[in-house]
Amino acid sequence: MVTLLCLCLPCYAQFSSNVQGTVTDSSGAVIPKAAITLHNVQTGIDLRVATNATGYYRFTSVAPGNYEVAATEAGFTPGSVSVTVSPGETRGVDITLVPGSTTVSSP
Repeated sequence: MVTLLCLCLPCYAQFSSNVQGTVTDSSGAVIPKAAITLHNVQTGIDLRVATNATGYYRFTSVAPGNYEVAATEAGFTPGSVSVTVSPGETRGVDITLVPGSTTVSSP
């Protein structure tokens, strides 16, 4: 009966790796609410979060593999970092964004 019960439980993968970091501008000031994308290079799957009030972000339960971590925020040039995540690793990935040029479009 125990075997039957175990077969009925849903199967899913659990990973213990994490990717986290802080997004700052070129002066070192933190950037809250920046959009962060974690792109798995092998699978093409994207995960998204936003930085908190201190510019911090975290992706939990990340599968081992190769990733592109990208950060975007209005008024800044997007930034990205390539990273390899190993099993059980918490990988720190800080990103610095450079202020972008402001363009005004004419009607």
